[in-house]
Amino acid sequence: MLYKGSSSPPTEKRRGTMKKNCVVGFLITILVAACGPKPNTTQPANPPLAVAAAEIPSNAPRPQPASASPTNAAPQSSTPPITTNATIPEDPNDLAEIQKLFLQTVNEGVRKAEAGLKTPVTRIQGNETRTFFAEYTGKFTYDIKKTDSIVSPLLGTVSWTVNWYENGILTNIPTTLDARYAYQNGRWVIRDLVRRVNDEKNYPADEYLPLFQ
Repeated sequence: MLYKGSSSPPTEKRRGTMKKNCVVGFLITILVAACGPKPNTTQPANPPLAVAAAEIPSNAPRPQPASASPTNAAPQSSTPPITTNATIPEDPNDLAEIQKLFLQTVNEGVRKAEAGLKTPVTRIQGNETRTFFAEYTGKFTYDIKKTDSIVSPLLGTVSWTVNWYENGILTNIPTTLDARYAYQNGRWVIRDLVRRVNDEKNYPADEYLPLFQ
Protein backbone atom coordinates (compact mmCIF):
# COMPACT_ATOMS: atom_id res chain seq x y z
CA MET A 1 0.00 0.00 0.00
CA LEU A 2 1.30 3.45 -0.92
CA TYR A 3 1.22 6.22 1.72
CA LYS A 4 0.81 9.42 -0.13
CA GLY A 5 0.31 12.38 2.20
CA SER A 6 0.27 10.03 5.15
CA SER A 7 1.43 11.11 8.61
CA SER A 8 2.43 7.53 9.58
CA PRO A 9 5.97 7.21 11.14
CA PRO A 10 8.72 6.19 8.63
CA THR A 11 10.27 2.75 8.76
CA GLU A 12 13.79 2.09 10.10
CA LYS A 13 15.19 1.83 6.61
CA ARG A 14 13.88 5.19 5.62
CA ARG A 15 15.38 6.75 8.75
CA GLY A 16 18.82 5.54 7.72
CA THR A 17 18.45 6.88 4.20
CA MET A 18 17.37 10.32 5.49
CA LYS A 19 20.25 10.49 7.90
CA LYS A 20 22.72 9.67 5.15
CA ASN A 21 21.25 12.36 2.91
CA CYS A 22 21.59 14.95 5.67
CA VAL A 23 25.28 14.13 6.21
CA VAL A 24 26.00 14.33 2.46
CA GLY A 25 24.20 17.67 2.18
CA PHE A 26 26.17 19.11 5.12
CA LEU A 27 29.48 18.04 3.55
CA ILE A 28 28.54 19.62 0.21
CA THR A 29 27.71 22.89 1.98
CA ILE A 30 31.13 22.97 3.67
CA LEU A 31 32.95 22.28 0.36
CA VAL A 32 31.05 25.02 -1.43
CA ALA A 33 31.89 27.49 1.33
CA ALA A 34 35.57 26.55 1.25
CA CYS A 35 36.04 26.53 -2.52
CA GLY A 36 33.55 29.14 -3.58
CA PRO A 37 34.36 32.73 -4.65
CA LYS A 38 35.89 34.88 -1.90
CA PRO A 39 34.67 38.40 -1.12
CA ASN A 40 36.48 41.17 -3.00
CA THR A 41 39.08 42.57 -0.59
CA THR A 42 41.42 44.17 -3.12
CA GLN A 43 42.33 47.80 -2.53
CA PRO A 44 41.68 50.48 -5.15
CA ALA A 45 44.54 51.02 -7.55
CA ASN A 46 45.06 54.64 -6.52
CA PRO A 47 43.82 55.17 -2.97
CA PRO A 48 43.51 58.82 -1.89
CA LEU A 49 46.60 60.11 -0.11
CA ALA A 50 46.66 62.54 2.82
CA VAL A 51 48.39 65.82 2.09
CA ALA A 52 51.65 65.93 3.99
CA ALA A 53 52.43 69.02 6.00
CA ALA A 54 55.56 69.59 3.92
CA GLU A 55 53.46 69.88 0.75
CA ILE A 56 51.63 72.95 2.05
CA PRO A 57 53.26 76.07 0.61
CA SER A 58 55.31 77.79 3.29
CA ASN A 59 54.73 81.20 1.72
CA ALA A 60 50.96 81.01 1.84
CA PRO A 61 49.54 84.36 3.03
CA ARG A 62 48.44 84.27 6.61
CA PRO A 63 45.27 86.03 7.69
CA GLN A 64 46.01 89.33 9.38
CA PRO A 65 44.09 90.26 12.52
CA ALA A 66 41.59 92.99 11.97
CA SER A 67 42.89 96.31 13.20
CA ALA A 68 40.96 97.49 16.21
CA SER A 69 39.01 100.63 15.53
CA PRO A 70 38.82 103.08 18.40
CA THR A 71 35.48 103.11 20.13
CA ASN A 72 34.40 106.06 22.17
CA ALA A 73 37.96 107.36 22.08
CA ALA A 74 38.67 110.17 24.50
CA PRO A 75 39.10 113.55 22.75
CA GLN A 76 42.72 114.44 22.07
CA SER A 77 44.17 117.44 23.78
CA SER A 78 45.31 120.38 21.71
CA THR A 79 47.18 121.99 24.58
CA PRO A 80 50.39 123.70 23.40
CA PRO A 81 53.42 121.63 24.43
CA ILE A 82 55.25 122.64 27.56
CA THR A 83 58.77 123.68 26.71
CA THR A 84 60.31 124.09 30.16
CA ASN A 85 59.21 124.25 33.74
CA ALA A 86 58.29 127.71 34.96
CA THR A 87 61.31 129.22 36.69
CA ILE A 88 62.17 132.55 38.21
CA PRO A 89 63.37 134.94 35.48
CA GLU A 90 66.95 136.14 35.69
CA ASP A 91 65.79 139.75 35.70
CA PRO A 92 62.61 140.21 37.82
CA ASN A 93 62.08 143.62 36.19
CA ASP A 94 62.22 142.31 32.61
CA LEU A 95 58.58 142.40 31.47
CA ALA A 96 59.31 140.13 28.51
CA GLU A 97 60.73 137.48 30.84
CA ILE A 98 57.81 137.92 33.23
CA GLN A 99 55.33 137.47 30.35
CA LYS A 100 57.17 134.35 29.15
CA LEU A 101 57.06 132.94 32.67
CA PHE A 102 53.34 133.68 32.87
CA LEU A 103 52.61 131.76 29.63
CA GLN A 104 54.70 128.82 30.84
CA THR A 105 52.76 128.78 34.10
CA VAL A 106 49.41 128.97 32.30
CA ASN A 107 50.32 126.10 29.95
CA GLU A 108 51.61 123.97 32.79
CA GLY A 109 48.46 124.59 34.80
CA VAL A 110 45.99 123.61 32.10
CA ARG A 111 48.15 120.62 31.15
CA LYS A 112 47.92 119.36 34.73
CA ALA A 113 44.18 120.05 34.89
CA GLU A 114 43.05 118.43 31.62
CA ALA A 115 42.51 114.91 32.98
CA GLY A 116 40.68 116.23 36.02
CA LEU A 117 38.45 118.48 33.91
CA LYS A 118 37.28 115.43 31.96
CA THR A 119 36.35 113.59 35.16
CA PRO A 120 32.57 113.97 35.74
CA VAL A 121 31.51 115.94 38.81
CA THR A 122 28.11 115.17 40.34
CA ARG A 123 25.93 117.94 41.70
CA ILE A 124 22.44 117.97 43.18
CA GLN A 125 20.30 120.79 41.81
CA GLY A 126 16.88 120.88 43.39
CA ASN A 127 15.46 117.38 43.03
CA GLU A 128 17.81 116.41 40.20
CA THR A 129 21.27 114.89 40.22
CA ARG A 130 23.45 116.07 37.34
CA THR A 131 26.97 115.40 36.17
CA PHE A 132 29.32 117.89 34.56
CA PHE A 133 32.73 117.80 32.95
CA ALA A 134 34.79 120.05 30.71
CA GLU A 135 37.14 119.62 27.76
CA TYR A 136 39.85 122.15 27.03
CA THR A 137 39.79 123.40 23.43
CA GLY A 138 43.39 124.59 23.30
CA LYS A 139 42.41 128.25 23.10
CA PHE A 140 42.91 130.91 25.75
CA THR A 141 43.32 134.65 26.19
CA TYR A 142 45.31 136.45 28.86
CA ASP A 143 46.22 139.85 30.23
CA ILE A 144 48.93 141.17 32.58
CA LYS A 145 48.58 144.41 34.53
CA LYS A 146 50.69 146.29 37.03
CA THR A 147 49.31 146.97 40.49
CA ASP A 148 50.24 149.23 43.39
CA SER A 149 50.74 146.21 45.64
CA ILE A 150 54.26 145.59 46.93
CA VAL A 151 53.50 141.89 47.58
CA SER A 152 51.93 141.31 44.17
CA PRO A 153 53.21 143.99 41.80
CA LEU A 154 51.67 142.24 38.79
CA LEU A 155 48.28 140.63 38.21
CA GLY A 156 47.61 138.16 35.39
CA THR A 157 44.26 136.90 34.16
CA VAL A 158 43.60 134.02 31.77
CA SER A 159 40.44 132.60 30.17
CA TRP A 160 40.64 129.01 28.95
CA THR A 161 37.93 128.14 26.41
CA VAL A 162 36.28 124.82 27.24
CA ASN A 163 33.51 122.58 25.95
CA TRP A 164 31.05 122.11 28.78
CA TYR A 165 29.12 118.84 29.09
CA GLU A 166 25.99 118.33 31.17
CA ASN A 167 24.86 114.73 31.76
CA GLY A 168 27.25 113.72 28.99
CA ILE A 169 25.73 116.12 26.42
CA LEU A 170 27.64 119.08 24.97
CA THR A 171 25.83 122.28 25.92
CA ASN A 172 27.11 124.31 22.91
CA ILE A 173 27.14 127.38 25.15
CA PRO A 174 30.35 129.48 25.06
CA THR A 175 32.09 128.63 28.33
CA THR A 176 35.45 129.62 29.77
CA LEU A 177 37.38 128.93 32.94
CA ASP A 178 38.74 132.25 34.14
CA ALA A 179 41.69 132.36 36.54
CA ARG A 180 43.47 135.16 38.35
CA TYR A 181 47.23 134.91 38.95
CA ALA A 182 49.39 137.04 41.24
CA TYR A 183 53.11 137.58 40.64
CA GLN A 184 54.87 136.98 43.96
CA ASN A 185 58.54 136.40 44.75
CA GLY A 186 59.38 135.90 41.12
CA ARG A 187 56.60 133.34 40.48
CA TRP A 188 53.02 133.34 39.20
CA VAL A 189 50.55 131.88 41.71
CA ILE A 190 46.93 131.06 40.83
CA ARG A 191 44.48 132.70 43.25
CA ASP A 192 40.93 131.93 42.15
CA LEU A 193 38.95 130.28 39.37
CA VAL A 194 35.43 130.80 38.04
CA ARG A 195 33.37 129.41 35.17
CA ARG A 196 31.97 132.05 32.85
CA VAL A 197 28.98 131.27 30.61
CA ASN A 198 28.15 133.47 27.62
CA ASP A 199 30.39 136.17 29.13
CA GLU A 200 27.47 136.99 31.41
CA LYS A 201 27.27 134.62 34.36
CA ASN A 202 30.06 133.53 36.66
CA TYR A 203 29.88 130.31 38.63
CA PRO A 204 32.36 129.31 41.36
CA ALA A 205 34.76 126.63 40.18
CA ASP A 206 36.67 126.09 43.40
CA GLU A 207 36.53 122.29 42.95
CA TYR A 208 38.71 122.67 39.85
CA LEU A 209 41.23 125.09 41.39
CA PRO A 210 43.52 122.37 42.86
CA LEU A 211 43.84 120.82 39.40
CA PHE A 212 45.77 123.85 38.14
CA GLN A 213 48.14 124.16 41.08
